[in-house]
Amino acid sequence: MLGLAGFFNGAGSRTTRNARVSGSEHGHRDFASTEKPLNYFYLEVRWQGYPLVHNAHLCADLGYYYRDNDVEEGARRAIEATDCHDAHTSWYCEKQRTEIARYLPDNRQLVATYAALLDDLIARAPR
Repeated sequence: MLGLAGFFNGAGSRTTRNARVSGSEHGHRDFASTEKPLNYFYLEVRWQGYPLVHNAHLCADLGYYYRDNDVEEGARRAIEATDCHDAHTSWYCEKQRTEIARYLPDNRQLVATYAALLDDLIARAPR
């Protein structure tokens, strides 16, 4: 996976050119992973306006998404985030918050869906 090594550089910018590649072969995982395609961390980071390079297919419209485990595409997206993000932080933050709204507890459709799932679970006979 490709992840940004840090959100701040010495000048207080939200991005850095120090990207790293990691994976299970190195004994650890980065924040963005196909094994966790929707994670509160992704939503929180983007809600705050930070760039996040990721390959989480369930929220491909958020952040700087790249497909599957394509490290070259991920590297291009990391460079894009590094080179361009600070120039449009306000727009990015507003757009991300609009998109993230579908996951918030005041989304009535989401709450109704979860309520139906829980009702169905409770109605099932115990194993």
